[in-house]
Amino acid sequence: MISSPSSFRLSYTNISMQKTCARKFYLKYLLKAKPDAEEDQSAFFFGTVFHRYLEDTLHTPCKVNLPSQGKGFKTIEVPCYVSKAQLDKSWDAEFLEAPVSVREWDTKKIEVTKLQIGACLQTFFVRHVNSGLLCLACEVEIALKNLIAYVDVVYEDASGGWWIGDLKTASTLNAQNLQATLHKNLQLSIYATFRNEVAEKLGLDVKKFRGVRYLSTTKSKAMVVRPFEEFVVKNMSESYDIVVPNTLLTDASNLLDEQMETVEIMERMKEEGVPASRVACNYNACFDFFRPCPFWSYCYGQKFGEDSGVKVYTTQSKYPTDTVIEDELV
Repeated sequence: MISSPSSFRLSYTNISMQKTCARKFYLKYLLKAKPDAEEDQSAFFFGTVFHRYLEDTLHTPCKVNLPSQGKGFKTIEVPCYVSKAQLDKSWDAEFLEAPVSVREWDTKKIEVTKLQIGACLQTFFVRHVNSGLLCLACEVEIALKNLIAYVDVVYEDASGGWWIGDLKTASTLNAQNLQATLHKNLQLSIYATFRNEVAEKLGLDVKKFRGVRYLSTTKSKAMVVRPFEEFVVKNMSESYDIVVPNTLLTDASNLLDEQMETVEIMERMKEEGVPASRVACNYNACFDFFRPCPFWSYCYGQKFGEDSGVKVYTTQSKYPTDTVIEDELV
């Protein structure tokens, strides 16, 4: 598969973008067009630190038993599995390269976000401890001529079988919907398709590959600052391990070949000087991830927030007394 002479390397991120909006893909990856503004990546920093902590610890929980806090205090049976010192180290390692919008956070915002990440990690570890899974490796790179991908984690179960894990953090999660659709998920299918490469890299028996586990933990929204161990234990959310057996996963080889063919067509379009305006635009995806596309002006003629000429009136508005609409229509 993927025997193309093109030097372009596919990834889950750029494949998803091409399938969502071909024009955005063309502008960003082929034309390398200047965006209206840099994308605000601050929303992703939470997940970045969460991943970094688990990578730094190889998914190994610490264990801090909380002391009793006086008469009438309800005993917390679950110990704290998160090290504040280690979280500080993981945070600092990522903070140096964080987006400017993150590095401008005030002390209170940083403190609360660290506590929330700690609670998210605590939630993850409470479930993980019960799973019996052993972490073999984190951030395993799959690097082929036309593909680059990173496996978040590889686990071994009690029977000696091994699994690829995909880590997520989310504000909310509908486990029933994911349970019904994940066996067709593109990212999980890519992981499963390259199980031979993962097995070779880690010295594993590919015949013992069991499938992919989608590991999603919802974020704590608590804002009240408390001592670290107390906060993370009292403000746990929910963590899900959605197991997709290998037998249900789709081979992504043909899809990747088709995707590479699409890239080659677009590369030829670039060489021929085809403008972005002639590439299909998905106007329903302009607010993906709840923010405007950074290439807004290439589709709308002005930057997001600038006057487009469209007017909005509400129940509190005063309509203009003189109307020019009829004159313009004549």
